[in-house]
Amino acid sequence: MALKPAPLTGQELRFLRRYIGLTLDGAAAKLGVTRQGFIKMEKAGERPTRMNPASEKLFRMIALDAKGVKPDQFKRAFDRLFSARPSRKTAYEVDARPAMLGRRFMEKLLSA
Repeated sequence: MALKPAPLTGQELRFLRRYIGLTLDGAAAKLGVTRQGFIKMEKAGERPTRMNPASEKLFRMIALDAKGVKPDQFKRAFDRLFSARPSRKTAYEVDARPAMLGRRFMEKLLSA
């Protein structure tokens, strides 16, 4: 689910958050949004969350990292998510590469 080419729906966002063991407050803090903002995204239900594309990519990478994806798989996932071309089927119109991902993620990428 973290690698699907289309934007996450509210249900998928909630599933991923629970799957990796994050509380609403924890997930909101990692994305730099308010708790209420994160709740609003989850309440989108079967519709896309309309989350900022860079934030959605970050959340997907957090989910992969939390589940212990091996460094080579992590790097392939990173490349796949950030090389996606904008289309009508995806919301990836922004490339907010390393600046948002933080040192830990970049160290994992560089050590692969």
